[in-house]
This record gives sequence, structure tokens and C-alpha cells, in this order.
Amino acid sequence: MALLERYLNRIATLVLVSMTVMLMAPAARAQPAPKPPPTFRTLALGMSVDNIFYDQRGKAVPVAAGASGFSAPYVVPEDNHLLFYRLVPPVPPETTPRRVTVADVRVSEEGGPFLILMMVDPAAPAGMQVLVVDDSWEKHPTQTVLFFNFSRRRATVKLGETVRELNPSQSHLFPFGAERQVWLQAATWDEGKWEMRVSGPQLTLPKTRSTVVIIDQEPSDERPFTRDLLVRNFIDPELPATP
Repeated sequence: MALLERYLNRIATLVLVSMTVMLMAPAARAQPAPKPPPTFRTLALGMSVDNIFYDQRGKAVPVAAGASGFSAPYVVPEDNHLLFYRLVPPVPPETTPRRVTVADVRVSEEGGPFLILMMVDPAAPAGMQVLVVDDSWEKHPTQTVLFFNFSRRRATVKLGETVRELNPSQSHLFPFGAERQVWLQAATWDEGKWEMRVSGPQLTLPKTRSTVVIIDQEPSDERPFTRDLLVRNFIDPELPATP
């Protein structure tokens, strides 16, 4: 009788363990997948930027920023700290290249992917201006223009029917409709008055978003005293829906 009782108790224990495992399995499967690390793209304003690096898990990652379009995405380090640097030849008695910091950036722990705008500027402390923005599709959705004033002057901008005054390095998100172009006007504050610098259409497409930047046109031999603005328009197609 005791042997039978022990046998039944063992069976009950095995059944209880099996039921517990079955109940825990769906909960384990329901756990969310680890969040992928955020990424960033670069865009140069004016001349292209190259020969710079940042460290990712102890390895130097080369970074390039072109003026004709966005770069491929780079992975943000785990501590969200991006220290961009150049390598310069060693000065004797040094034998290894020295690191010269050109930008020290911390991105937000929330949001992303990010867009990092880079502009060579000899007047800046490290020779380059850098601006970081959250460029997620939630912050910058389709049918909108993310507009940046990278002029050294204050600008009044009219895009479509919306008018905004933007200080240097300020930005604004402008909506646009289903039309394939939107009219842009931009005036700068020069010598106590507003002067129209840009007036013309900008291409827009359905199911896209645009990033538009104005920068000062640099003086040249042909135009040594120019105060005109250059306009850069970069179009992103809508991302395909994830399954």
C-alpha cells in the first residue's frame, strides 16, 4: 500500500511540473525581442567631410559625410556617446598618430535613428559645426519638410503657406500636400532690413519626406561679395511596412 501511495505521489508531481512548464512557455515566448541599437546617418553642408572616425567596441570606425546625399547608417555606441576625431601624424618623439577631436556628441537614449549634419567651419572651435536631430519617421513623417537654417544670418522662411523666422542653426517642420512641388522663399536680415535671397519651387513627391537646408554661398573670384543662399533638398522615400 505504501509503495502504491509513493507511486501515485510521483505521478502527481510529474503532472504538476509538466503543467507548470506548459503555462510558463507562452509567457517566455511573449517576451519582446531585444531593442536594436539606434543608428545615425550623416550629411555634409558645403564640402564633404572624410577621414574622421569614432570608436565602436574598441575599434575605430571610419565616417564620411557627403554633400550630395545621406550616408549609409552607422551604429551608435552603447553609451550613446559619439566622439568624432581625426588622426594626425605623430610629432617626434611620439611614434603613433595623435587623435584630434572634431566633435563630441551625445545622442538621446530615446528615439532615433538620428541625423548628424556636419559643416566645415574654420571659425568653429574644432573647425566643424555639428547638429544632431532625431530623424525618426515619427518626428519627421511623410509629407513634411524638415527645414534647417545653416546661414550665419537670421532668416524668414515661407514654405507653401507657412512662414517662420529662424535663427542660425534653428529648424522647423513644414507640412506639404499632395503636390509635386512647394514654393520656397527665404529672406535674410542684412544691414537692418530683410533681403529676399531665394524664391523658387522645391521638388516634393507623394509618400516621401524632405530635408531642406539653406547655407551661405561662399565668396569666389567671380562673386567676392555675394550674400546669396544655397538651397539643398534631400528626399527620403517612405519606409516599407515591417511584417
